[in-house]
Amino acid sequence: MGQSVIRSLSFAARESRNVVEVLSSRVLLGHTSNREKIVDAARNPMKVYCGFDPTADSLHLGNYLGLVALKWFQLCGHEVFCLIGGSTARIGDPSGKSGERPIMSPKVIERNSVRIEESIKRILGPCVKVVNNLDWIGSLSFLDFLDTIGRKSRVGSMLNRESVRSRLESPTGLSFAEFSYQLLQAYDYAHLYENYGVTLQIGGSDQLGNMQAGVDLAKKFRPDGETLHTLTFPLLTTADGKKYGKTEKGAVWLEADRLSPYSFYQYLVQAQDADVINLLRKLTMLPEESILEAEEELLEAPLSAQRLLAETLTRDLHGEDGLASALKATDLLKPGSIVDRSQLSSELLLSLTGDLPVVTVNRKKLREISLKSVLLMLKLGKRSGLEQLLKDGHGYINNQRLEAGDRRISEDDLLDGQVMLVGAGKKKKGLVRVKDEPGAR
Repeated sequence: MGQSVIRSLSFAARESRNVVEVLSSRVLLGHTSNREKIVDAARNPMKVYCGFDPTADSLHLGNYLGLVALKWFQLCGHEVFCLIGGSTARIGDPSGKSGERPIMSPKVIERNSVRIEESIKRILGPCVKVVNNLDWIGSLSFLDFLDTIGRKSRVGSMLNRESVRSRLESPTGLSFAEFSYQLLQAYDYAHLYENYGVTLQIGGSDQLGNMQAGVDLAKKFRPDGETLHTLTFPLLTTADGKKYGKTEKGAVWLEADRLSPYSFYQYLVQAQDADVINLLRKLTMLPEESILEAEEELLEAPLSAQRLLAETLTRDLHGEDGLASALKATDLLKPGSIVDRSQLSSELLLSLTGDLPVVTVNRKKLREISLKSVLLMLKLGKRSGLEQLLKDGHGYINNQRLEAGDRRISEDDLLDGQVMLVGAGKKKKGLVRVKDEPGAR
C-alpha cells in the first residue's frame, strides 16, 4: 500500500465523512440513482462493486479511476468487490465504440483475467473480493439465457440506450451479440445482489445505461428486495474535454512490462497546469490540504504539482523501487545528462527498452561493429551527419563523451555483459543489447 493511501487512512478517519461526500470532494461523483438514499445507506457498511473487462493484460489509467473510487469506499468502512468480465469480454461492450471489438480467444481472456486480478489485489489489498462472471454466465445455455434473462428484459428500453442508438445509426450497425452485452452486465448486478448482498454498482459515466439495466433486472428477480443503487464517476478528461490517459503509443498502462515506470512518470509529470490539481484530487489519495498547498505553489514553483502527481502515482503503482528507477532514468535521459557510468546498471537500461530505440547484435560480431554503425542501425542520424558528429567529438557510450572520431565497440562497454547506452549528441540516445544466438542483428 502506497504512502499516500496510508496518509489517507487517518485523513478519512479524521474527517469521518460519508463516502458520497468524500467522492464529491475528490471530483469522483457523477450521476447517482438517488444521492440522498445512497448517503443514507452509506451510514452503515455497504457492499459495492465495479466491473473490469479483461480486454488487455493490464489495466490502464482510466480503469484506475474505478479502483481509486473503491479505495475510498474501503477507507470509509465498506466492503468492495471487483468483477472481472471473463464472459462479457468475449462479446465486448459497444459503449463508446464505432465498431465491433476484435474477437478474443478464451485462452487470451483467461490469461488477461489472471493478470488483472493480480493487479487489483496489489492495488486494493487482500480484503478486496474478486469475482469473475464466467463462473455464472459461462455455464448458461442459450435457452437458459432466454428463459432466465430474456423474458425479464424489454427490447424497447434496450433500444433507448445511447450506446445502442448511436451504433444502430452508424454505418457498421450493431450485432446481436453486442446488443445482448447490456443484458449480461445487468445479470452481473442481479447475481451479485442475490449471492453476495451487493447493493451498489459504481462505474464510469459511459456505463450509466448498463448499470441501470442491472437495477431493473434485479428488481424483476426480487420485486420485494432491497433498494439497489448506482453511482457513476466522470471519465478522466483534460480541462478542454479531451480524454486523458492516452499516449502516442497507446494507453497509459499500469503494469511495468507494458509501460515502464519511467514512461509512466514522464506522462504524469508533463500534465498541464490546468489539469494537474484535478488529477491530484481524482487519482491520488493525498489529503486535501496537501493538494491545496500544491495549488498555491503552482505559480511560485513551476512543475512542483506535476512532480507531486508523478511521484505519488508512480510510488503507489510501482513501489519505491519503481519510483527510484523512474527518477534515475529521468536524470539519465535528459539532454546533456552527465550521469557517471558507475551510476548506471544493466537493470536500469533494460527497463528502458520500450522507451528508447534498441538494436540487438551477436556477441561474436561485437568487435566488428563501430559506434557509427550502431548509431545508423538505431536511426539516430544519417551517415554524413553522424560522421561529422563523431569527428567533432559528440559520440557517447554509457553517457561518456568520446574523443574525436569513431571507434569499435567492445565487451568492456557492456554493463554486466548485456547492454550499453549510446548517444549521437546530447539528446539522441539508444540501447545496444547483446545476444549469444548466432546471426542476431
